[in-house]
Amino acid sequence: MFQSLFRRAEVAIEHSVSNVITRVLIAVPFVIAAGFGIAALSVRLHQEFAADVANLIMAGLFLTLGLIVAVIYSSRSTKSIPLTTAATDKATANPSDQPKTSTFSDSDRELFLAALTSAAPLALPQLARMILRNLPILAVIAAAIFVMSRPSPSSEPMAPAE
Repeated sequence: MFQSLFRRAEVAIEHSVSNVITRVLIAVPFVIAAGFGIAALSVRLHQEFAADVANLIMAGLFLTLGLIVAVIYSSRSTKSIPLTTAATDKATANPSDQPKTSTFSDSDRELFLAALTSAAPLALPQLARMILRNLPILAVIAAAIFVMSRPSPSSEPMAPAE
């Protein structure tokens, strides 16, 4: 009786997990490209201006970008929850009748947990296989991070090339 419900939940969870993994794999090259773009912009600014001015320009750019993202996020969150005066008057008049602020009801939470527990044995082996398949790439990334995080052997500044 509940087998079809569980199967639909398993398929839905498998589909959502695969979508998330695909989106992450698609986003990684863009994040790396953005990092190289930021590094190139920083080098260019250091060539044009003094080091302190170039760093201040980069800080200003990131501050501006952060403020723009914050404004967009706050405008989206206020649009998604429209408040009418009648609803606020009713809520203030009788606080015991206010709806719960939880996004899941108890039955929805139970169904979600049941779906997760039924899908975990299916999703974890596939996730482990994906990690093992990409282990060389992960090892190279870990080695690169290790090499880049080590301090240089000489602490003296290099002489300018003549």
